[in-house]
Amino acid sequence: MWGVDYTVSTVPNVRLVDGDNYVSNPDGILYPVEVDRINRILKGLEDSHSMEVAVVAVHSIGYSDSREFATELFNHWGIGKKEDDNGLLILLVTEPVQRSVVFETGYGLEGILTDAVCYRLQQDYMIPAMKEEKYSEGMLKGVEGVAEYLKASDYERKSFMDASSSSSSEKTEEVISILIGVLLWGVLIGLIVYWVRSAKRRRQKCPKCTKATFHREKLEILAPATYTSTGLQKETRRCSSCGYLEEVSMVTPMLVRVGRNYYSSGRSTSYSSGRSCSYSSSSSGTSRSSSSRSSSSRSGGRSYGGGRSGGGGARSKF
Repeated sequence: MWGVDYTVSTVPNVRLVDGDNYVSNPDGILYPVEVDRINRILKGLEDSHSMEVAVVAVHSIGYSDSREFATELFNHWGIGKKEDDNGLLILLVTEPVQRSVVFETGYGLEGILTDAVCYRLQQDYMIPAMKEEKYSEGMLKGVEGVAEYLKASDYERKSFMDASSSSSSEKTEEVISILIGVLLWGVLIGLIVYWVRSAKRRRQKCPKCTKATFHREKLEILAPATYTSTGLQKETRRCSSCGYLEEVSMVTPMLVRVGRNYYSSGRSTSYSSGRSCSYSSSSSGTSRSSSSRSSSSRSGGRSYGGGRSGGGGARSKF
């Protein structure tokens, strides 16, 4: 039942009741079908390689740090064979603030399940599904990935890490290329905007006070342009700061005929027809529930082998 903040001592050790149950799922976060499949995989791994893997899925661990919680729980249960320390704890916490997957390894597995390997397994197999709150799917894929890696040869393990490193490097290079492209486009657009604004300010600078407050006040068409003659218009410009007034006469080009329409044949030319001066003042998880009981067959309860955590592993938040 959600609303419970689990501690190391209150997380149910289901293996004490059922020796073939490796999944503690008190909040029903993982579905029975996936729990059964996980139990079968982990039992096969223990039978063939003597490795003990425990899976814990809870909603909340209160204010505890999930990494420290995993270390304490690992040692509290003694996961792994005592003489080999070959245990692994996979802890899932779904509470939004603490939401993460943690791998905690025993001393004997640190050479195989290095911190980098644990993190890569989480990222490749678990996190994509868990980001979509598909916790059962992500956990099953993660357990399958772990079991496959532990059973693999040294060459296959090296190939896995090389492929993961290459993929990660390619993604990093792609992101960097995109960021550089965006940055260059941003600089280019910024320069264009600056040039346009500067040109506009230069055009609007008052000849008298040099402030960029010189604007067109009135435009009069003295003689319209035709397709046989040029036109004439007068523009009155005033500075809103000092009151400077200027009248400019502009000759507009004659029209040219294109089909049935007439268009301007060129650019206007202007000349000053005189100046006068006057002064004026201006002034930024769907909740899931399901039965936590596995459908695997019941067997006599037993504890884990008494392994110790070496402090290795990894945590992925999502």
